[in-house]
Amino acid sequence: MRREELTYWDVRVDRWVVESGEYVVSVGSSSRDLRSSVSVEMEGERVMLPASLESSIEELLDDPVVGEELNAALTEKYGPDSPSVTLLGNFPVGRLDGMPLPRAEVVELVERAQRGS
Repeated sequence: MRREELTYWDVRVDRWVVESGEYVVSVGSSSRDLRSSVSVEMEGERVMLPASLESSIEELLDDPVVGEELNAALTEKYGPDSPSVTLLGNFPVGRLDGMPLPRAEVVELVERAQRGS
């Protein structure tokens, strides 16, 4: 089993991170002579990064302080399960000036998430 099969390097946390999923662990004398395999379900790590203008929309939606409020604002503006929000989910919020919310609102949400209130 190679380490890369179970983990990936997350640049933002500067360490290996295990993703959730099903993995096959194989044992043998070489990669061409595998004698046994077993499937293992692994629960991955949840990486919580500090909120910033480099946080993605998805990361802010997961934030315990502002996530519900951001979700409500996005739902009100774009409707539930909006393709626009899904499309922009991984973009840093600080680079989406006015989309999906006005910059002042995004800055205020990030600051509240940083304060934890």
